[in-house]
Amino acid sequence: MRPSARAWILEAAVRVTERDGITALTLQSAAEEAGVTKPGLMYHFRTRQAQLVAIQRHLTLRWESLLAEQLGRPPETAGDREKVTAGPRDIDLLPARMAVDGLWMLHATSNARLTPAVRAALVARITALAEPRAVAGCPERTELPARAEPPAPPRNAE
Repeated sequence: MRPSARAWILEAAVRVTERDGITALTLQSAAEEAGVTKPGLMYHFRTRQAQLVAIQRHLTLRWESLLAEQLGRPPETAGDREKVTAGPRDIDLLPARMAVDGLWMLHATSNARLTPAVRAALVARITALAEPRAVAGCPERTELPARAEPPAPPRNAE
């Protein structure tokens, strides 16, 4: 099944963010990465803010889909404990990813800025959460499945 133009553009925007950082994500950079024109992208996302909100929803849906796949049923039918054990194998990685998402969303959508010292401490803590564990008795971290290379863009991407 071919991805929709919207999903294709969102994946391209995620790649730009992962590669170059949130400040590099513009409507133009996402359009170039997706191989569509800026007006073609703007058909789906009129503003950068709309694109950022859509990326967050897209990533949340991706995570929920992985969770449903691991559970073997819809996540809303499972209890919290079951969701945690069926989710990412390294539970510390999930809060680290959520913290990073929150940090870039704060930076991208707000005038509020963290002081350099607070930002450095937060980045250090997030990095520590994402590191393999050295604590005795903790199972070794297992990686989440890597995303496959993106398929060719849909023909009617605009």
